Amino acid sequence: MALTPSNVNDVKPWLQYYPEWTTHSLEYGEQTLGELYKDNLSRNVSRIATRFFGRTQTFGELDREVRRAAAGLKAFGVRPGDRVAIMLPNCPQHMAAFFAVQLIGGVVVEHNPLYTAHELRPQFLDHGARIAIAWDKAADTLEKLRKDTPLETVVSVNMTKAMPRAQQLALRIPLPKVMEARAALTSTSKNTSLHTVPWESLTSSAIGGLGGDLATPEEITPDSPAVILYTSGTTGAPKGAALSHRNLIANPLQGQAWVKELQEGNQRMLATLPFFHAYGLTFSLTLTMLIGSELVLLPAPKMDLIMKAIRVTPPTFVPGVPTVFERIVKTAKKSTWTCPT
Repeated sequence: MALTPSNVNDVKPWLQYYPEWTTHSLEYGEQTLGELYKDNLSRNVSRIATRFFGRTQTFGELDREVRRAAAGLKAFGVRPGDRVAIMLPNCPQHMAAFFAVQLIGGVVVEHNPLYTAHELRPQFLDHGARIAIAWDKAADTLEKLRKDTPLETVVSVNMTKAMPRAQQLALRIPLPKVMEARAALTSTSKNTSLHTVPWESLTSSAIGGLGGDLATPEEITPDSPAVILYTSGTTGAPKGAALSHRNLIANPLQGQAWVKELQEGNQRMLATLPFFHAYGLTFSLTLTMLIGSELVLLPAPKMDLIMKAIRVTPPTFVPGVPTVFERIVKTAKKSTWTCPT
């Protein structure tokens, strides 16, 4: 039956609940994530891309890190279709690693950086990643996997190096509370495996240079796998769900169509959701590249970090879950300051 204005709500009754600015259909295009990334860069190179504990970087500055990481990964033998595991909190290095893998046609496998070796072993045996880019506090956990999984090399990330210089120096003060704060952000272990490479080494000119003009490999299409996310395992062992470039571009396009403000530009988003979850991945990481927004990065959804970010750099859009919003409201009610509008 042909759809007409008079019968459309009978055939698709959910359409009557769409807001007036949301179209009933979308054109998704034929882009890969790498092409989406480069398209945003061409339009927003000088705009702020990330804000991490107050330190900002433009999309152009982020791109330099992305290209160095991409060149470094190629030097380590990563080729189109190869899996690269990422085990990081939300931080600028996570964004750079994610899009570096996409530019060279690899497949990102996102993992919770707090998982144990027991939880990770079957997943690494399943996806077969030879290289992992991980939080330095997770490096010892991954070292346990090298003997019986395909994992060969761990790129260790100290995310405090993306913080403002003054805060980096402050974290070195030998006071109990400062030492506790530092331990929550980065590893204090001095035992470094020969198979662990610092992020700064991966992105140095000695390994990969600046990356040059990284064209999307011809064999990578919108239907190629871009990311593997593992299910929670509530009804059995976790299973790797392969998400295509088309999947990961369609989702933020749908979100943009549904949220009127996201169609207007000049947005500042607050990343309360981890990138290793599907919601945080699509409505923070990839949505940022779709609309060229500033992304305020939080390494953990802790209320002190969330409330400070809302107070100091008020976001225009906060993707989240009900429990986070409830905690924000309860905390604001107990506080003496007024939430910005």
